[in-house]
Amino acid sequence: MIDASRFENKYKYYAYCGLVKHQKESGGRNYGSRNVKHNKILKRVYKTAALAAIRGSNDIREYYEYLLQKKTSIEKAKNEISRYIAKVSYAIIKNKTDYRPYQWRESK
Repeated sequence: MIDASRFENKYKYYAYCGLVKHQKESGGRNYGSRNVKHNKILKRVYKTAALAAIRGSNDIREYYEYLLQKKTSIEKAKNEISRYIAKVSYAIIKNKTDYRPYQWRESK
């Protein structure tokens, strides 16, 4: 990703990275979900980064443990960590700021 301004918001970036699915809805009814066309390399990068962060001793590992304490399944927690890393990297590129550890605590 060269320029973050090409994405309207972080959710569009999640879709570009393949970290979310498109929900088919009509008239308040859900007709399932489908994968959107995405960048497979970025998806692998964020999934691998999530696994590396979970294995380490850092703030993201603590966030993973927090998610597990909230009774989130292991798979959903890993996906949430992938989206968190994508959100942080998107914000860093867009706002040209440094990474702030433990930022996830501010919203909890």
